[in-house]
Amino acid sequence: MFDPSLRTPVVYAIAVRYQTPLWRYGAMLRAGCMAGFWVLLLWFPHDTWPKDAAMLALGTIGAVTAWAHNRSSLLDLLVARNIIGLSAAARHLLGARQRATADLSGLLEGFGIISVSLLYAGPFEVRPLPSLVYALGVVLIVIHVWSAFLQAMTDSSWYVQDPPPGRAVLVLRPLMPLIVATLLFAILGYPVYWNHEEVPGGLFGACLAAGVILLLLPYALIYELLLRGARDALALETSRYRAADAVTVHSLVKNAAYALISEVDSDPGAGPETRSLTREMLALTEEARLMALGRAAELRGVELLWHCVTRTLPSGGDTTAELDPASRSVELSGTDYQLARRCLVDLVTNAWKAGARRIEVAIRLQEQPGAARPQTVLRVDDDGPGMPAGVLDDPTTSLAVMAEHLRGYAGSLTFSPRAGGGTTACVRWRSAW
Repeated sequence: MFDPSLRTPVVYAIAVRYQTPLWRYGAMLRAGCMAGFWVLLLWFPHDTWPKDAAMLALGTIGAVTAWAHNRSSLLDLLVARNIIGLSAAARHLLGARQRATADLSGLLEGFGIISVSLLYAGPFEVRPLPSLVYALGVVLIVIHVWSAFLQAMTDSSWYVQDPPPGRAVLVLRPLMPLIVATLLFAILGYPVYWNHEEVPGGLFGACLAAGVILLLLPYALIYELLLRGARDALALETSRYRAADAVTVHSLVKNAAYALISEVDSDPGAGPETRSLTREMLALTEEARLMALGRAAELRGVELLWHCVTRTLPSGGDTTAELDPASRSVELSGTDYQLARRCLVDLVTNAWKAGARRIEVAIRLQEQPGAARPQTVLRVDDDGPGMPAGVLDDPTTSLAVMAEHLRGYAGSLTFSPRAGGGTTACVRWRSAW
């Protein structure tokens, strides 16, 4: 009952689906118990009826409140009508949802059933009572208490992640059945211990009633085992479906992307933007495959970006592409990630097409003096034949299109000769962080 791994959105959703019908039927069951107490009142001495009715009133109000607690439309109506007392109670009940805390309906039902129990035993007991009436009253008390605390022990609010239940409340949870059983034993055992009366069942009846309440603890433990099983089964099935979807993306979309690239490359009329976007499709396809596998949260990391970009290179070739180890831990914003993907795909593909055997890439965030936001700097080194002069002056090239696109982000694209031969491409733009 202290396992924080169960406080997840999935487990909470499962618990809500279990709790919703339980709450509705539990409230009806306890309302039936309260109706039974009113019927048994007919066999109580007539001169005690005013006191008896007063002691039944609290539990009756609690039953009505518990019934209303599960009806959002009724509570919304009471809040909208601004009825004195009722509107405040409705707002309280709406606010108590998704929180492991004592609410109005729980307090009314809890103190209400204690009040009812004191009619049958304790300092306010009513005598004489027919033995059958006493026995039926005790049975109704046990059913009411068991239903109320079963609901409290398995309430979905125990599994809310934000905000989580308080530590003190979590400690109280496994102690609730023991506390309630002790109270019930004290009330039902009162006539035997203090008054030395013979009541139906005697101490055996009191022990039996307390023992039934203590069964709530193993029930709650079994319930949590079922929640764990449902959570693990759901995770397993989700993993299987994700893997199947990833295979579909790879088999259909990626093969289609390769076919499209082949057609675009063989078409002399295809413009630079078209060629650049078709190559970027391969990286996007790999990202879609990883998202299908449940790795969408990693789509801001450079390491995952590099994995997707290198899928645009043909496998089994002579070209080696490496990412600077320090760049693997860099986190990019969503906009920076998309820009880095676009630039990397173009630059790496151009280097490969130019015949480069080795490509080295580095990405970092660089603070700028006096600037509110850092710059994202992307560097690509290759050992190819070098970049022709004036390549950015030709608007028909994808690199010129990229340079124009970067200007919209206060960015730039430059090329310089690399020591030992080859080219160093440097891309800079104002980071979105």
